[in-house]
Amino acid sequence: MNAGYYPQLENLVKIADILGVSLDYLLGRSVPEKEKAPDIIRSRIADRVRGLSDHQADLLLAYLEGLLAESDADIPADK
Repeated sequence: MNAGYYPQLENLVKIADILGVSLDYLLGRSVPEKEKAPDIIRSRIADRVRGLSDHQADLLLAYLEGLLAESDADIPADK
């Protein structure tokens, strides 16, 4: 991360929501109960997200939202 530059709080909150972790966890301040028995993939993702620039976080957020919208479209309407 560039010195003196911080991602926007709104983007951090959205990323934490998408990853299913708290903002404190995303920022490395806590470990939620469910993480005490490590979810390796989410932990690795969260570790990588912490170092993103604001621009990179925006791109990741757009990608994740598109990915989720795509997976929602794959679910039949009657379920």
